[in-house]
Amino acid sequence: MKIFCLVCISFFCLLSLAYGTDSDVVITWEAPLVNVNGTKCVDYLGVRIYQRMNDEPYDFNNPIAIIYDDLYWAKSDFYKEGIYHWVLQSFDTSNNICPDYTEEVTKTIKITMPFTPKKLTCY
Repeated sequence: MKIFCLVCISFFCLLSLAYGTDSDVVITWEAPLVNVNGTKCVDYLGVRIYQRMNDEPYDFNNPIAIIYDDLYWAKSDFYKEGIYHWVLQSFDTSNNICPDYTEEVTKTIKITMPFTPKKLTCY
């Protein structure tokens, strides 16, 4: 039976959401150091990131990002305003995916134009 390294806020990592502008998101986490059974985690490879919007359910078959090595993920190309939610799930070097998810982080995304034209003329 495979023992998973967990990336969970309540156990072995820090999951945080950094706030930039109204349409920027940076999620950071720490790599797990310990497996769920207390042994040293030596085969952690990365995380799968899942996103949902407003009251939609997560699609756990299709992560929006798979991150290897890095301990952060950034997104600024949102095309739709709303309340976005994310959870992460770790995986190891054998591509075993941890059955547990991190706690959810949430941010309201506002899309604003960099400037508002004062007089717009059509010909």
